[in-house]
Amino acid sequence: MNDELRHFFSTYWCRMWAFDAEPTPSKPVHQSAALAVDPLTRANSGQKAILAGFALVMLLMLVDMADAHNLLPWFEVSVDCGSLAILLAVAISVYQYTQIKSLHQQVRTLYPLSFVDALTGLKNRGYLDDALSRLVASAARQGEQLSVIFFDLDKFKLINDTYGHAAGDAVLLHVVHLVMKSFRQSDLVCRYGGDEFVVVLPQTGHNECFDCAEKLREKIASTPSAYGKITLSIGTTTWSPTNAIIKPAALLQSADMALYKAKAEGRNRTESIPAPARPRLRPRLRLRPRLRLRRRFGRV
Repeated sequence: MNDELRHFFSTYWCRMWAFDAEPTPSKPVHQSAALAVDPLTRANSGQKAILAGFALVMLLMLVDMADAHNLLPWFEVSVDCGSLAILLAVAISVYQYTQIKSLHQQVRTLYPLSFVDALTGLKNRGYLDDALSRLVASAARQGEQLSVIFFDLDKFKLINDTYGHAAGDAVLLHVVHLVMKSFRQSDLVCRYGGDEFVVVLPQTGHNECFDCAEKLREKIASTPSAYGKITLSIGTTTWSPTNAIIKPAALLQSADMALYKAKAEGRNRTESIPAPARPRLRPRLRLRPRLRLRRRFGRV
C-alpha cells in the first residue's frame, strides 16, 4: 500500500481516537500523537470508534494481508483478519468501559457538590427550591405546621467596603457557625444568596418559630466578630394545615416580606407575616337539565 493511503488511514485512526496530533507519512500514529487530556472528549470519540473501528475491520478484510500489515506498520506480528477483528472489538469495549466508568465516577462526585455553597458549606438556593416543595407536600400529608425563617446581615455591604471581601467572608463564616448551633438537625439551613439565609423548620408552629428567631438574633448580637458587632433582620412565616396548600415560592415571599418589614422598622428585629391562604372556591350548584334549558333561553 502506498504512503499516501497509509497516511490517510493513519490520520483517520488518529482523529477517531481523539489524539492531539496527526501523524505524518514518515511517522506512524503511535510515534507522533498523544492522547487528548479531556476524558469527555475521549469518551465521545470512543463512541464513534465503536462503529468506525468495525468499519475499518471490514475494510481490512477486503484487502490483502500484506497491505493490511503496511496499513498498521506498528504491528510486528501478522494475524489473520478474524483475530484482528476480535482484538479490535475487545480493545474498543475495554476502552469504552473505562471511559464511561470514569465519567460516572466524576458525575457521582460532582453532582452533590452542585447543591452546596462553596464558602459556607450550606445547601444553596437550588437545593432549597427542591427541598421546600417536598417539605410542604409532606407537611400537608401529615397535617403538620411548617415554618420558614428568612434573615440577612444588617449593613453587610459596609463591612465589605470598609475591610474588603475577605473580611466579609470571615463574617459570614462567623454567623454560619453560630446559626448551625442554634437549630435542630432536622431543620434545613440554606444560603439563599449573598448575606441572605433561609431556615426551614418542619413541625414548628408560629410561636416556636418566632422564639427561635429571637434567640438567634440575640445570640448573634451578643457574640461580636473580629470586625465588630453583627446584627440580623429576621422575617418569619408559618404554614398551617388549616390553610390551603400554597406554592413554596409564596411561602418564601411571605418570609421575605416580613424581613423587609423588619428592616423598615429599624433593623435588628424580628417580624412575622402569616402565610397567604389561597381562597377556597365555592362549589357550583348542579342544575337539572330542564332548568338549564330555561336558564339558557331566558325563561328563568
